[in-house]
Formats: sequence, structure tokens, C-alpha cells
Amino acid sequence: MKTIIISVIIALSIVGYGFIGFESGENNPDDTNSINSADKTVTGQALFLSNCAVCHQADRSGMPPAFPTLTNISEKMTKEEVATLLKTGRKAMPSFANLSDEERQAITGFLFGEKTVSKTVTELTPVEKGASLFTANCTSCHKAKPDDPEPTGRKNMGRTPIVLGGVNKIHTLDGFERILNQGPCYMPSFENLQSEDKKAIYLWLSTIDNPQSTNSSPMDGCRMGGHCMNR
Repeated sequence: MKTIIISVIIALSIVGYGFIGFESGENNPDDTNSINSADKTVTGQALFLSNCAVCHQADRSGMPPAFPTLTNISEKMTKEEVATLLKTGRKAMPSFANLSDEERQAITGFLFGEKTVSKTVTELTPVEKGASLFTANCTSCHKAKPDDPEPTGRKNMGRTPIVLGGVNKIHTLDGFERILNQGPCYMPSFENLQSEDKKAIYLWLSTIDNPQSTNSSPMDGCRMGGHCMNR
């Protein structure tokens, strides 16, 4: 009987410790990757993942030489320089001026190893969000309209990435998402983007009147990606 009682006490202690650990975050996975809808805050890590990770990777390792690693950014740049770069963009890197100063500061702090939070959360309609996501993820290679400035991140691979405005004329949403997930040829995969984010990009591109969009075959996934063979 005594043995049974001791066993029960030990079991309850283990369970109790588990609850304590959960409440304190000891057994929780990294909880800095979150947006708190209750108090309208967003972490620097969540902002990094939604805006930067598609090129620089979730672990900040990058894809050199096209997309440099950010793991040692503090050895190369100051916080002020990083925050300014996020606002202005440079070469193939687009501007993130659509984000608030506080959100850009939160990303900067995260890159410097801080657990940062922005109390400002930029709220956009799906179409506005799509325009923002397109700027952040696609403009280094693709134009949205024929008269847009020439992208600075294109590579000479024998085929020019198509203008993506009016993409709904040549691709269904499912087809568009499939190509983003695959990443044909040197186009990176955008599988890490949420499905709602891909839909937002599609919705925004669908609002653009682009005469060139009728010149592409709906099955020409290569041209949508801009390169190589059909997928």
C-alpha cells in the first residue's frame, strides 16, 4: 500500500511539473514566432519570417551569393544601417517601406539577437496585402505591369520572366500556388508563404490590366516562373 501511495505522489509530481513547465514556456517551442491578436502586437521573428525568410531562409542562413546570410549581420552593419536598408531597399532587395518604423525596428532587433515586439501591426486588405507581398517577394525578378522599372535581380538564363499582372488570365489560383511552391529552375520556392499570402498576391495581380497576359499559355509554368522547362 505504501508503495502505491509513493508511486501516485511521484506521478502527480511529474504531471504537475509538466504543467508548470508549459505555463512558464520551458517545454514550449519557440514562442517568439507569433502575432498576438488580443493586444495587437507582432514579434520581430514573425515579421522576419513573413517578409524576409523567403530569400534569407528561416534560420537566416541565406542562399549565397544571391541572398547573403544574416546570421552574422552585427559584424557587418549597425542597427541603424539595417533599419535604413529595410526602408529603402538596395539592388535586388526590395523596400519594406510598407511596414511601420516600429515593425522594421522589431525585425532589426531580432536580427541582432533580441526578443523584439512591435505594438504596431500593419493591417491591410487582402489586395493591399498582396501588393505588399509581391513587392517583398517577387519584384527582384518580375514586373507587375509592362511599364514597371526593370527588376534588378534577374539573371541571364535565356528567358525573361513574364509580367505577372493579369495572372488570372493564364493561371488558376491552384496553378499559381503550385508554381510558387515548386520554384521552377532558379526561381526560389515560396512554399514557406502561407496559402492566404499566395492568394493575396494572386488577387492583387488579378486586379491589374496587362495586355501581355494573353500571350502566355495557361500551362506554361516555366514562363510564369520565368525560366527553363515546364513543370
